[in-house]
Amino acid sequence: MDTELKQHLEAMETRIMDRVDAVETRIMSAVDTRIGAVETRIMDHVDARIGAVETRIMSGVDARIDAVETRIMEHVDGRIDRVDARIDAAETRIMEHVDGRIDRVDARIDAVETRIMNRVDGRIDAVEERLKDFIGKADHDLETKIIGEFWKWGKTSDIRTRQALENFSAFNERMLALEDRVSSLERRPS
Repeated sequence: MDTELKQHLEAMETRIMDRVDAVETRIMSAVDTRIGAVETRIMDHVDARIGAVETRIMSGVDARIDAVETRIMEHVDGRIDRVDARIDAAETRIMEHVDGRIDRVDARIDAVETRIMNRVDGRIDAVEERLKDFIGKADHDLETKIIGEFWKWGKTSDIRTRQALENFSAFNERMLALEDRVSSLERRPS
């Protein structure tokens, strides 16, 4: 009997445990559902409150940021305007100074150019005169050499011409002598 009872008790214990587990599951499910609903309502309420606070803070921050930005931009614009004015004034002074210096440099360059051109013109004139003298002397020397060569050629040509005339005269005399012989041979009776 004891065993039957024990088995019976164990079976009952198992059923009770199953029912307890089922009840616990239903309770936990109901609690979870209720907790989820409460949590959702709390989170919605907290989110709404945080959103409202954030909106109030952001509108205040945005207004302050806009005001700070406006003051900074006005300050920066004023500083930039002052810097622009100083840059314009400095640029004007620098350009006037540079223009003055450039005018002085131009004047010096013109003076140097004039001096150089005067010296160059004088030197060119001197070189031109020396070239004319050199060419005149070279021309005279060349003419003298050409005349000397023509005189040498004329002298040798004269000698050759005389020799040719002498040879021609000798040839002519021999021709005359031949003609005389031929004539005397022709006159002979045959």
